[in-house]
Amino acid sequence: MSSAAFRQLNRVSVCLPVRVTVRTLPVREAPCVWRMNLQCEDTLTENISSGGCYFFLTQEPPLGSLLDMEVTIPGDILDVPFARIYCRGKVVRVDQEPAKHDSEQTRFGVAAIIERLQDVSVESIPPPAEHTKGAVIA
Repeated sequence: MSSAAFRQLNRVSVCLPVRVTVRTLPVREAPCVWRMNLQCEDTLTENISSGGCYFFLTQEPPLGSLLDMEVTIPGDILDVPFARIYCRGKVVRVDQEPAKHDSEQTRFGVAAIIERLQDVSVESIPPPAEHTKGAVIA
């Protein structure tokens, strides 16, 4: 799907918990910090559609990076409290958002296309923990 076609899909502005894991990176462009330190990050979606989503990370992923994403959604329709969607995606755009205050760190807005749904887990799961934008999981 082209970038223009992706942006034309109906997007819903909703904050859903998402765990993002960088799966592979182009070797020439990969900063060492991604290969060595940051493997997984919990964040919130800014918007989502059937073709992709937008969220913020604390470190900049290279364009073209493959992502594993685990999105937690309310499961009201499925008669369970919450459900998880597992999907594979790819970074198509990165926007740098400078820190507004000295105590804040720079964030990177990431536009990712969803290339493949891997699994939809509809079993009852505990409510998601309170997510902080940019919380890093080691």
